[in-house]
Amino acid sequence: MTLVGCDLHSRKQQVAVLDTTTGEVLEQELAHDGDTVERFYRALRPPVTIGIETTGYTQWFHTLMHRLGHTVLVGEAGKIRDLRALVAHRVRLVRMRTMVKNGLQAIALNQRLALRSKLWTQQGLAQLRALPLLAHTTRRRDDSLELLVWLTTRIDQLDELIATVAAANPCARLLLTHPGVGPLTALTTVLVLGPLPRFPDSKHVVSYIGLAPAINASADKHHLGKITKQGNALLRWVLGQAAPLAARADEDLRRHYFAVLHRRGRPKAKVALARKLLVRLYVMLRDQIDYVEFRRRGRVALARHAAMPMS
Repeated sequence: MTLVGCDLHSRKQQVAVLDTTTGEVLEQELAHDGDTVERFYRALRPPVTIGIETTGYTQWFHTLMHRLGHTVLVGEAGKIRDLRALVAHRVRLVRMRTMVKNGLQAIALNQRLALRSKLWTQQGLAQLRALPLLAHTTRRRDDSLELLVWLTTRIDQLDELIATVAAANPCARLLLTHPGVGPLTALTTVLVLGPLPRFPDSKHVVSYIGLAPAINASADKHHLGKITKQGNALLRWVLGQAAPLAARADEDLRRHYFAVLHRRGRPKAKVALARKLLVRLYVMLRDQIDYVEFRRRGRVALARHAAMPMS
């Protein structure tokens, strides 16, 4: 099977081609004059599926691809970008709220009010408001508390909207069956990964998101370094938030986390946990299965492996 991602313009197009049989990837720019486009698409290994964004001046392209027997999928780029903007906006507000909370914690600690997470309870906030502070620090505290209420209200509204959108998306609903995966994680994963056939396997997904370790090579030696962070930062952050929650409810994830923690330390264990969760979500989307079926297949594979004779 051949998959083509096409960025179509009026006078030219940029294409990225994946041959799923060989794994070969090709990127090329095609001019629309002459028969260049027809010769290129005619030479592709069938069956061919082409993905393009909704745009104008494409009737000739649809007609040509239909004549060649290729399938054309049209993505509503505007809606996809708008949903990405929704989840990105929510993440930005959460980061802003974290900054505000850190500032308020600093004010409290400077006054020996060390309540940690209890600072955000009604009693803790009452103690914070009652602190006798200098004029400018008082204004900073009061403005920050007002901003905290505003941010929390907006975040709650966005969470409701994201939950509604995720519930209406069949793929997101599948991911919501995994413990620890909420509407934000499910919807962000679906939006960022997009059409899954463009990934030959889970290793390509991990690399695409930037959770694969960089390889430092010299002569015939190489070692693995830190993660590349060259992929989608939004999904990396979301997975980092969701993975600990998933590990609390899933024994296999929890065991994996502590195994890496004891060998490599906490930062690497957190990355490994996010990577493990990403692979799980990819498999569930690829095979269109829920969490229960995912675990059942895992138990079957484990039992089959245990039953294999020792060589």
